Amino acid sequence: MKHGGFSESLLRCAVWGGALLASPLLLVAGGPAHGRFMRHLCRDNGPGLFDKQRGWVHPGYWVVMNPLVLAPAWPTRRGGLLPAKAVTT
Repeated sequence: MKHGGFSESLLRCAVWGGALLASPLLLVAGGPAHGRFMRHLCRDNGPGLFDKQRGWVHPGYWVVMNPLVLAPAWPTRRGGLLPAKAVTT
């Protein structure tokens, strides 16, 4: 998706609306879903979030960086309210 234009504004509005509707689900499972999506985007040979040379931005960029998505997902993310599980051998 090219950076700028009507489609970018429409996508941003859709992300805000979706975050408001999905906030109860984000409270329960938002952290693991956010981490899995970031690993998908940032893996080797992955699509990445943006390409500066071509002016291309992945639509998931607005989902990953939206504060309304990050806030309810924070308690279940690593380092949030729930501590990481201790590994015992």
